[in-house]
Amino acid sequence: MKIIITGATGFIGSAACEMFADKGCDVAAVTRDTSAAAMKGLRYISWEALDGEADGADAIINLAGENIGASRWTRARMDSLMASRVMAGTRVANAVKKAKKKPGLLIQASAAGFYGDRKDEEITEESAPGKGFLAEVCAAWEGSTLAVEKAGVRRCVLRMGVVLGRGGFLKKIETPFRFFLGGPMGSGLQKISWIHIEDLLSLFRFCVENKSAAGIYNACSPNPATNRELSSALGKALKRPSFFRAPETALKLLLGKMADEAILTGASVLPARLMKEGFVFRYYDIEEALKEIYG
Repeated sequence: MKIIITGATGFIGSAACEMFADKGCDVAAVTRDTSAAAMKGLRYISWEALDGEADGADAIINLAGENIGASRWTRARMDSLMASRVMAGTRVANAVKKAKKKPGLLIQASAAGFYGDRKDEEITEESAPGKGFLAEVCAAWEGSTLAVEKAGVRRCVLRMGVVLGRGGFLKKIETPFRFFLGGPMGSGLQKISWIHIEDLLSLFRFCVENKSAAGIYNACSPNPATNRELSSALGKALKRPSFFRAPETALKLLLGKMADEAILTGASVLPARLMKEGFVFRYYDIEEALKEIYG
């Protein structure tokens, strides 16, 4: 099978490229940074080459977009975060439009942030979108490739929770724990919808192999955790304490709007459609997930 992956040098993209390559697929990894594209056995292509590669591809996985948590959300940064996703999605949609033989599938990345801050409300794919910058970004990201459906291409939109693995989100938050200073952020009661990287990779395969899979899917564990539970589980996995709470006021002062929307708020996002369609999560418990990652 021929699989095209955008955002190929990121945490999720790198893992997806390696997984499909190990299964014998012809993986075309789209990247602007060829110096970072050094994984053995993969074929890296430029964005300019995407039009030709899309013709006859079995699947395209669009993960491209700047890292939400890389720096403070200034107005310019927020504009860049939005533009990076919409521009990438538009380029993918245009490549599909030009293809004489249409790709069989487009997997479009999105995030649980689509639903905004929902406290303890249980969220499914039928729930209304939320409010705020993250919700707007997710809606625009999803909409950037909607046109492929009109071209007859099957599309799966994955609203991903926080992806747990060696890298990404955990790499950003583990440092204070390693120095015995880790703990909850703010109240610690905010819900975190999460998914183990191995379950996410299995979900990519599920979408590729299951020809009836289409539409919106919440790519989250059936068992959301509170920030306090995540902190406790991370402390246990690293054999470190987890009781040094980061005050809400300090987080807002340091991170501004990012703290308000991405750290101090949350939602219990449930994978209702995946459960109904028979997808099996390997990692259901947050402690077991982190134990596997750091074991």
